[in-house]
Amino acid sequence: MATLKAHGIKIGELEFVTKKKAYMDDGSVLENKGNGWKLHGKLKEGIDPEQAFLKAVEYRKDYLETHPAYAVYAREIKELFPLKLRWQVQEAIRLMPDDPDGIWSTLDDFGVGDYASLDELCVLCDLFKSAEGERKEQKQANP
Repeated sequence: MATLKAHGIKIGELEFVTKKKAYMDDGSVLENKGNGWKLHGKLKEGIDPEQAFLKAVEYRKDYLETHPAYAVYAREIKELFPLKLRWQVQEAIRLMPDDPDGIWSTLDDFGVGDYASLDELCVLCDLFKSAEGERKEQKQANP
């Protein structure tokens, strides 16, 4: 397992639905999926870590602006669940987007049910379906 301080100074961090990425001044990119930081990769020789981070931030900003339904979904799931649990929630919603009650029951079996009510999961499922519809529309428009 990697630690942030073993790779120098953190330039910046990006948060996604199921993970975080930290760009370090030694060129390392670390990833945390809720179970600690691990080395995701190293920047190629000659690439400035600060510029790489700024480019990633700009790409992420552009993505969220062009995918507003996904941006709302991502914001809501981040508000409801801690990082270490989001992958379970994301996978349950992906597998059963039309069954919020089944999702709640599954999450409750794993001890995750205390974080969101059934009503909140209904909203998350609707947001997920909107985001998926948006993704499919954009994929068809830009093959």
